[in-house]
Amino acid sequence: MPSQQTSQPTPRRRCTSAMHVATALVYAIFIGLAIASFATSQALFRSNCEVEGDALYCPIHFCGFTSGTATIQAIQGADDGCFDKAIIGMLVPTATVLSIVAIVTLSLFDVLARCRGDACGMSHAFNDGVVAGMSLALVFLLFVTALILFGVALLGDYFRDQYGQITNITGSVGSTPVDFRVELSGNIPVLYAAGAFCLLAALLTIVESALLCR
Repeated sequence: MPSQQTSQPTPRRRCTSAMHVATALVYAIFIGLAIASFATSQALFRSNCEVEGDALYCPIHFCGFTSGTATIQAIQGADDGCFDKAIIGMLVPTATVLSIVAIVTLSLFDVLARCRGDACGMSHAFNDGVVAGMSLALVFLLFVTALILFGVALLGDYFRDQYGQITNITGSVGSTPVDFRVELSGNIPVLYAAGAFCLLAALLTIVESALLCR
């Protein structure tokens, strides 16, 4: 009887498979962090402060006053003289949502490109060239998203330091007098982490695109 030969994966194929797994894992982590950064952005740019114990968690306010005065006005709900931050507050949600949609779309087209002809018996126009072109577009979007995430995170760091210098806010919780400390609302490290994984996802997408073009 003729001996059956099993084809062994070449080093290039093993490297390509490992790259697919790594890229998919980074995409998944970034999507999770992007969803978390969406909530962080909402906390950073919401309207008023919230009281938790002896802490006032305040959002970012762009006002032409000292940080203490601006924060006190925000607590009292009288921040009409401040710059409207609604547009800036939309940057992170818009960029992350577009990036997530682009990643999901590219992943779908990548599966279709690999599942054509004899592979899955499907016939369509999606090939490696189409996926490579979409990958380059995704790289550009991911770089822009990373810049937005890092920019908002740096802005949050600045206001966190400013709010940390405020010590003259007193009030009461029930009938008990309390000296409040002011904290910035929102989890800034989430934005940094999302930006880092966004950059990593862009770099891995470049490698994936290069492998498709070989």
